Amino acid sequence: MYRFVPLIFVLAILSNSSIAGTFTSNGTGAWDQPGTWIFSGDANGIPDADDDVTILSGHVVTVGGGINGNCLTLTVNNGGNIAIGSAVLYIWGDYTNNGIESSSGAISFKNSGLISGTGTFGASVRYTIANTRTISAGTVITKNVTVRFLDNVVVTNNGSLTLTSTVNGNNVTFTNGATGSLTLKTTGFLNGAGNVFNASASGNTVTVQYNSSTLPAASSSTFHHLVINGTNITQPSSSVVNGNFTVNASRSFSMNGFDFSVGGNFANSGTFTVSTGNVTFNGTSAQNVTSSSAIAFNNVTFNNASGVNVNSGTYTISGVMTVSAGNVNTGSNLITLLSNAGSTARIAPVTGSISGSMTIQRFISARSAGYSDMSSPVVSSTFQDWDNELLLIYPYNPPGSYPSQWSYNEDVQFDYVPITSAATALTPGVGYEVYLDSDGGYTTFNATTLTTVGTPNTGAVNVTVTRVNDGWNLVGNPFASYVSINTLRSQNSGEIAATWGFYDETISDFSYTTGGEVAPHQGFWVESNLASTTLTFNETAKTTTTSSTFRNSEEVRLALKLESEGLTKFTSSTYFEFLGNTSTEYEQGTDVTFKKVPHQHAPALYSYSTDGKALRISKMPFELEKQIPLEYNVGIEGFYTLSINDMSIAQDLGYSCVVLEDKKTGSFHDLSSGAYRFNASQNEKSRFVLHLSNNNSACEKIQSSAVAALEGVNINRTSEGVFVEYNLDSDQSSVISVVNVLGQDIVNARSVSVSTGKIRIQLPADYSGIFIVNVQLGDKMISKKFFNL
Repeated sequence: MYRFVPLIFVLAILSNSSIAGTFTSNGTGAWDQPGTWIFSGDANGIPDADDDVTILSGHVVTVGGGINGNCLTLTVNNGGNIAIGSAVLYIWGDYTNNGIESSSGAISFKNSGLISGTGTFGASVRYTIANTRTISAGTVITKNVTVRFLDNVVVTNNGSLTLTSTVNGNNVTFTNGATGSLTLKTTGFLNGAGNVFNASASGNTVTVQYNSSTLPAASSSTFHHLVINGTNITQPSSSVVNGNFTVNASRSFSMNGFDFSVGGNFANSGTFTVSTGNVTFNGTSAQNVTSSSAIAFNNVTFNNASGVNVNSGTYTISGVMTVSAGNVNTGSNLITLLSNAGSTARIAPVTGSISGSMTIQRFISARSAGYSDMSSPVVSSTFQDWDNELLLIYPYNPPGSYPSQWSYNEDVQFDYVPITSAATALTPGVGYEVYLDSDGGYTTFNATTLTTVGTPNTGAVNVTVTRVNDGWNLVGNPFASYVSINTLRSQNSGEIAATWGFYDETISDFSYTTGGEVAPHQGFWVESNLASTTLTFNETAKTTTTSSTFRNSEEVRLALKLESEGLTKFTSSTYFEFLGNTSTEYEQGTDVTFKKVPHQHAPALYSYSTDGKALRISKMPFELEKQIPLEYNVGIEGFYTLSINDMSIAQDLGYSCVVLEDKKTGSFHDLSSGAYRFNASQNEKSRFVLHLSNNNSACEKIQSSAVAALEGVNINRTSEGVFVEYNLDSDQSSVISVVNVLGQDIVNARSVSVSTGKIRIQLPADYSGIFIVNVQLGDKMISKKFFNL
């Protein structure tokens, strides 16, 4: 029995070395020394991969000297210290550190498990994650050295993890859990093949603390809280931040042309650059927007039923502002809708609401001084708001002084109403005639960006229109958006006629058209079909146009234009259309009654329907021979011209002969040869008749009457050239002009005073084609066409 004792002892030792043991530090010492430990269940007194290890308070256990260590679990108690030097500690299970992790060695986490604790994790201790690993909530780890993720590992961070350098395997999945905070001081996080970075868990935070690179490639580019603590950070694709977004002071972030959405608070203390992307605020609880620097948005959408509050900063929008849900409180003029020569920002159809005030710009291009139909896109603004950009004149003391802005009353006054105070409200939906003039010289209006400040008009905007007199009402687009005329008419079925008007500065007169769109800040004329009705502008009448054009194009019609020779810049035109199923009597909704320009010097030209209506646009049936009575008036007496806009339009309508009869002088003038010049006096209304014919012989007959009417002056061609021959009783002044078929001067007009004799017409040596010689003598004129080879 005695001889077998040593064998049994050896077997016991061998058996104990394969059983998991428990190690508790016995004091300060080396990991590989048995004297460092109080242990049980282990044969050699050194922790192995299946042993649970605890380091007690006051003890420092060192892994070093090139000798690696192993354990299943490691717990460092408060006051304890695991010091890892020139060696690797392999942890095969959970790691709990409530004490200190120090030195500059490495820990390799071999199997799945937790990393937890409230202790200090050494910034210089390298980690290798070789298997599934979870960092528990409340654990704070900052690494200034490399953390290595091996292939196929799954890491979940519920604590606070700061990474300065990483080496990434392939097919790595890293999830920032709901309580996780990940700070990245390194670029290229998880840039291996098949790697997945999940940062969308509610409550987690990702902080980017490197410079001049892109955001980490999160799954679906989705984050919860995102903090920018680096400079020149860009996004590689469109990003979603479901929580708060923060740019710290002196830091910068660029959307890089992609879209960006925020579901929480937006706080910019650095630089936020949009470029061409779209920004969306789409949280489910109230969001706050703050910024210490200016932000230039392209398109911005507010889609939060709980509301968005813009609390500080200055913001511009160059594209589209969309309010889909909830209320947007824009603060006090913190947001500006931009307008320039290229485009004008707009507010899309609003299905939420807007409170607070905004600045809404409207670019108006350089032009000749003249009237413009205008309106306000905001609530509670006055003409004082436009005083900063426009030269507005308020005194009204006719005939000496007139204001530069007018409203219009179709009902009582049937006339323009002067605006004589800057405190006059700009009423939503109402139009105003405003004279645009930069220096008071009545010549030029310089390019100007108009600003209107207030709460943007939203929802249904109602304005009363009447038909007590001629039915024409000056209304205004109430929205910061283009409005479709066709949609406006369909939503107000039967209430206004199809034709609408606007002041056209290019012709210094009103123009009329159908369909099309009305620009923001633009007033326009509509004809009411009812004695009194409500015209409603709805959000759904808005269009997607962002042009800076301030008016529409006039439809092509045959037009006769009255224009002075330098007496006034204003002109007046009357228009003709020849259609089936029309009448020579006035037809409501088809013909357009005459509307004067609100200036005492503006001339007036109009035709008359057979039932006595003065018409700006007359639509009548086509007839082979047509005589149209005309009436006119002038604010300043002197020389004027009457001209046709385009002879080809008359020809397309079927008229090859367009002749103007002057009943005062008994003369006839072929308008295809150029403008008719005459001395206009006030109160000569029924002086002219327009003759239209598709028969050239009729024109010849009219022309022969014109020649007979100017006795003593002839235009003839001989072998020596073209001459004007005078045979008058005494010297009289006349004007000789030579024009082409377009009415353009071939040679400068000349004034002569002669009784008898010949004056030769000198053409440019290189001129060939048709030319027309006109001789104006007093109120009479004769013309004759020639052809030059």
